[in-house]
Amino acid sequence: MNLLLGSCVVRKGLLVIATSLVMLVVLCSVAFAYTGSFSWTASFAHELRSRDYCTPNTGTHKITCYISNNGDPYTNVYSIQLWRNRTLLPDVSYNIYYNTCGVSVSRYWSIQDSGTFYFKLAKPQDGYTFSGNGTTYYP
Repeated sequence: MNLLLGSCVVRKGLLVIATSLVMLVVLCSVAFAYTGSFSWTASFAHELRSRDYCTPNTGTHKITCYISNNGDPYTNVYSIQLWRNRTLLPDVSYNIYYNTCGVSVSRYWSIQDSGTFYFKLAKPQDGYTFSGNGTTYYP
């Protein structure tokens, strides 16, 4: 069966295949939206700032991590917060997530800005050290 599309005649089967390929490309680009990543290990008694990382793209930042409280009897909770580094203006903070030690977590921030970013891990300052590792993904 032939279809008239604009001034072109297209076979219906080819149109379905072309549409399917376009949908596949769109779905793949959504599934693989991260263009960069880095793994890290951390040990902190109060607050730790990650290294800076730069992305020219907007989109979702993701941090996966596992943090241990190393026997701290006072707290089992830490926070993760994403920040955008701005040279002449104060840095911009994004959602803060509170997490329980001893559990793997994944946290997401959908950011409509590109630029230089970092994250902070924090816990109450009580003389004990938390440690762990993770991976940061960015658009």
